[in-house]
Amino acid sequence: MKSNPLLTLQGSSTQIVDDSFDFFSTSAISWSPDGKDIIATVSAANSFSTTYLLDTDRVNSPPFNITSTLPSVDATWTRIKNTKQKAVLDSLPRPVRQIIGVDFKILSFSPDQNKILYEASRSASLPIVIKPRLIGVNSTPEVRSIEEGQIYVYDVKEDRNYKMDSSNFNGSYSWFTDSKHIIFVKNKEIHIVDYDGLNDTVVYAGPFVENYVFPWADATRIVILTSLGNLNISPNLYTISLK
Repeated sequence: MKSNPLLTLQGSSTQIVDDSFDFFSTSAISWSPDGKDIIATVSAANSFSTTYLLDTDRVNSPPFNITSTLPSVDATWTRIKNTKQKAVLDSLPRPVRQIIGVDFKILSFSPDQNKILYEASRSASLPIVIKPRLIGVNSTPEVRSIEEGQIYVYDVKEDRNYKMDSSNFNGSYSWFTDSKHIIFVKNKEIHIVDYDGLNDTVVYAGPFVENYVFPWADATRIVILTSLGNLNISPNLYTISLK
């Protein structure tokens, strides 16, 4: 694959919440299945937690407290996620389902559900599913002999398998929302790499909390937790624009 010229760091950022209402800089966060909302749970010293639903398209002032309805929200999001994953698996050709069931420990599906990031659960040789092979597909050489414990991306539509650098997945990582890239944290830097393992690019090397890096729903930004290098203030959630 060729390097995508759109993935260039820009100097703009948008704050979506701060610590004026609660200590969001210490919160545990999770994304909604559609990537449009964030749940942020703040643990207090008295062991009681407060949970907020944050809209990622604006400053949440004040943030929406969903502590009393969190079990219902969690159940709904889990049901949506499981339903989507089951629908994807059920839609795959039988030979692909058999491969996944035996050889894959699925880490995540790409947002368009056409690619699978996985750890090989055993060493094996992946059979060719689509015969004859498709023409006009990604020209990056694939790897069909997989090794137990190594990380790969399987392209369902093209029936091609690519080896990834497993050391890229020791920290935070997730699919970028264009389904063509994966975002990950390595050596205190934020990287984006093509789904076939090529074009590893550092897109942010400033200060941030390493476990708080997420792609934006429309693939234009990433969300980070940072104090922007100011040690006298608590970190807050910011978005970094990509172009």
